[in-house]
Amino acid sequence: MAPSGGIGIIGLPGLAVGIPATLLLAIVLAQLAFGGAWLPVVRRTLGSIGLRRPNPPDAEVEQPLS
Repeated sequence: MAPSGGIGIIGLPGLAVGIPATLLLAIVLAQLAFGGAWLPVVRRTLGSIGLRRPNPPDAEVEQPLS
């Protein structure tokens, strides 16, 4: 019996797994990209309304000249 063309019986499981895996990877990468783009915007917004992280206790703070 000769093959009838197309992807064949061997290629079908690879496509059935590969396409959803590729879509899932694309969704995760898109979420990372948008999250990374929004992070500076959110930090700037929180900083402008006075919500900042406290300085660590061992951080050197510049003292004003008297």
